[in-house]
Amino acid sequence: MAIVVEDGTGLSNADSYQSVADAGTYIGSYMTAANEAIWAALTTAEQELACRLATQYLDAVYGSVWRGYRTNEVQALDWPRSDVYDSDGYAVDNDVLPTALLQAHAEIAFRSGNGETLLPDRSSPVGDLSKERVKVGPIEVETSFAGSASVGPKFYDVVDRLLDPIIDGSLFARVERA
Repeated sequence: MAIVVEDGTGLSNADSYQSVADAGTYIGSYMTAANEAIWAALTTAEQELACRLATQYLDAVYGSVWRGYRTNEVQALDWPRSDVYDSDGYAVDNDVLPTALLQAHAEIAFRSGNGETLLPDRSSPVGDLSKERVKVGPIEVETSFAGSASVGPKFYDVVDRLLDPIIDGSLFARVERA
């Protein structure tokens, strides 16, 4: 099924912030020739899935810090938004998807298309806890984790920096994410 690209009207069935072609244009302009070749080698269906997953990622990870408010109650995605002013104080039209959002979308779509799992499951804990022992009556449970693998969404500095003008507060001030 072809993706439905948000056109700035707050579509109730949109599932991507940008088209495969627009993501490809960004990748061709801002990434290496090798990355452009990786994107071009994907099938249209794979590129569309990458765009859907990028949209899902952006709404899931940044949805709580977007500036402004969703334009209408039936729109499927977090954007378009009203009452948004960028970090310089300029109003963002409520029927426009900001360039920062579209650039971040293309960055994430490429990573998804290149096989990265953007929102890994948290079902099995890993990392940092060295040892924990709990004993209740005759039952004793000991847990220890090795390494420092992270669990939860992946974060990308370029995406954080691109989105900084359209989110509340600075992501760079956060010590620990999500």
